[in-house]
Amino acid sequence: MRRPAPLPPELARDPFTVNAATTAGVGRQRLRAADLSTPFHGVRTSGSPGTPLELAQAYAVRMPERQFFSHVTAAQLWDFPMRPTLESRPQLDVSVVAPAHVPQVRGVTGHRLSSATGVVVRREVRVVAPATA
Repeated sequence: MRRPAPLPPELARDPFTVNAATTAGVGRQRLRAADLSTPFHGVRTSGSPGTPLELAQAYAVRMPERQFFSHVTAAQLWDFPMRPTLESRPQLDVSVVAPAHVPQVRGVTGHRLSSATGVVVRREVRVVAPATA
């Protein structure tokens, strides 16, 4: 079995969108290779995201500006102490402010909030502030 062609350097380490890959000249067959995973529709990563942070970073590359991480995902990103059952929870909590539509994506629980004060960038993703989390 042949090894897949190397990805362009700008795509080799971080999660990327299929659109960014095709713009960089990566073909459809390469995007289906076994060394890439698809954590979300339209997103590829080298290997599978293993931590909540890696999963959040993978979703963030396709995340519209109006969305941000909240609830349990925010607590994970802020390193809050949690019950073991929540520490490695594979579901992401993503919120929007009303009247925006909640995300409907496999692996994401969408929430609509009446307001969002204190959305900040932490670890390269948008997340509610610790006091809100």
